[in-house]
Amino acid sequence: FSAPELKLLENRSITKALVDHEGGVWLTSLEKGAHYIPNPSIMTMTLPPDTKLTAVISSGALIVTGDNAGHLVAYDAKTRQIVMEKKFRYPIVTIYATSTGNIWVSTIGSVMVFDRNFRLLNSIKASRIGFAEMENGHLITVNASHISIFTRHGDVLRYFDGPTIYRSILVSDSIVFLASRSGLHVFTQDLTFVTDIPAL
Repeated sequence: FSAPELKLLENRSITKALVDHEGGVWLTSLEKGAHYIPNPSIMTMTLPPDTKLTAVISSGALIVTGDNAGHLVAYDAKTRQIVMEKKFRYPIVTIYATSTGNIWVSTIGSVMVFDRNFRLLNSIKASRIGFAEMENGHLITVNASHISIFTRHGDVLRYFDGPTIYRSILVSDSIVFLASRSGLHVFTQDLTFVTDIPAL
């Protein structure tokens, strides 16, 4: 298969066309076999070859990336130009954007909370692998078995040690889902245990 420029398909005998579930277009031709055209509405960016991205988010008109070398870079989503760069001492673990536009950045050494203009609001001596925003605007975070609830500006409201090591977190309606190797644990937003769903 090949990913052709559209002009390369001129004067070809296209025999079939199919749109896949990601919006990509597959074409067959008598002259050159099968061709793939990626979904044109998906924007792609080429980064330097040695970039080792660890996190990427979309926040408003920005695409924000973090890498293993501790670089945080914000790009204008339309122009793809760099609008902000920061360098941290440690690798970036994850990035999270809240509904208010604050950007939470976790390295292996700390968590920083920035406003939408990347002014530092708070710094927390802890690392987090997962963030989720609750209905009241507070953030629930996980790192291993540690679960914390923070205000939108990064002040700790509650700290809780869970029964296992968690890998990711999801908040849906008023339910908190924490994923671990052994299955899924379900809590209310005040961290009252509801049930667990064992791994298959």
